[in-house]
Amino acid sequence: MRILLIDNDESLVESLKQNLSRQNYVVDAVTTGEAGWQYGSTYPYDLIILDWVLPGIDGITLCQKFRVNGYHFPILILTTRNSSQDKARGLDAGADDYLGKPFDLEELGARIRALLRRDNTEPLPIIVWENIQLDPCSCEVAYDGHLLSLTAKEYGLLELLLRHHHYVLQTEEIIDNLWSSEEYPAEATVRSHLRSLRQKLKQAGAPGDLIETVRGVGYRLKTLTNPGHVLTSAAPPEPPNPPMTGLTAIWGKYQKQQQIQLAILDQTLDQTLAQMVAAIQSGLNFSPNPSHWEQAKLSACKLSESLELFGFDQGSRLAHTLEHLLQQFPQPDLQTSEFTDFVKQFQVTLRALHQELAVAPEMLTPKKQFADFNPVALLVSEENSFAQSLVKAAQSTGIRTFLAPTLAAAKNLLYPETSPSWQMPLRPDIVVVKLTFQRSLIR
Repeated sequence: MRILLIDNDESLVESLKQNLSRQNYVVDAVTTGEAGWQYGSTYPYDLIILDWVLPGIDGITLCQKFRVNGYHFPILILTTRNSSQDKARGLDAGADDYLGKPFDLEELGARIRALLRRDNTEPLPIIVWENIQLDPCSCEVAYDGHLLSLTAKEYGLLELLLRHHHYVLQTEEIIDNLWSSEEYPAEATVRSHLRSLRQKLKQAGAPGDLIETVRGVGYRLKTLTNPGHVLTSAAPPEPPNPPMTGLTAIWGKYQKQQQIQLAILDQTLDQTLAQMVAAIQSGLNFSPNPSHWEQAKLSACKLSESLELFGFDQGSRLAHTLEHLLQQFPQPDLQTSEFTDFVKQFQVTLRALHQELAVAPEMLTPKKQFADFNPVALLVSEENSFAQSLVKAAQSTGIRTFLAPTLAAAKNLLYPETSPSWQMPLRPDIVVVKLTFQRSLIR
């Protein structure tokens, strides 16, 4: 399966490329809308993942351009623009799915698999041909119940042949589907991978000619006397936790970049304080430098995205709070006194972010993939004694609990539209509501 990734955040792109490659996807990555159009209109992609905010052509315009020109591959928008209006606009532009940043790698992987199944004529998860069973979720292949140890290219070859079992695949088609645009192997390389795949299948008990060569044309699965190619509806097993040593190495590489972005935020705070003092002394209104402000917003946005990916969940939330604060201000001709609360909030949040990043993350791994993950529960109840007893019981089992005494308080936690623009929405794993409210309030 071949994926095109269009995003201008280098640390995010490299991390996603590594994560997706580990799942046996072939990934091309570009950083501008124009390059995205050139690649997407040239190579046969199974899926495109793109950001909304891109240099040149923005993601929404690019999505529309693909659809207008007749390209029907699935498109997933991956962006920091998370409002309901933005999601509606992205989906109306032709996107098949929409995921907000920061995001969970496990959720992204599941969405990718769902989109690829939806676009395939054989949508069920596990492919079975005679005694071969291929599970796209875990990237495992078994013959007659015995797991095969395949390289990424061997796995890709077998999956391609299984998904296109009615056709003879030409060498050029195999290369287009299994190699990125940065590499173009010789036909002898393809033959070498096929030979190795045949040998491993034969060692497991498969016929030696299960993958047959059609002279002068290409390759296909041999037509069986009693074809048994079916798709099972059995739920696939949970994919194992991927090794994270590569992600740790990427964090080491981009740690200096995170420090640069933090320095920009520090500089923005220092400049703001200095300009406020000058404004007070001169009796003028406070007017921050617009270009510095935009640079600070971009730094906070990138910090929020990359920190979430590298396991700094709290750091990501703090950076996202800084981004919202910077989006809220400045407004033209505001009195200096109106920035007092902003400066205090910015100082406290930035100090907390520095402290958070001073300690290395305990585990560079996607959320919810490790055993000691603590779920979050939101309890909505106006009965304090009942609520406190439930909170105590939940906390004893490792469940983090947030308490809202009214529905209005719960909405303020869940929906940023009803909260201050700098406040992060709560994302609970479960919401528990004690139905003792008036009927009119529950509707």
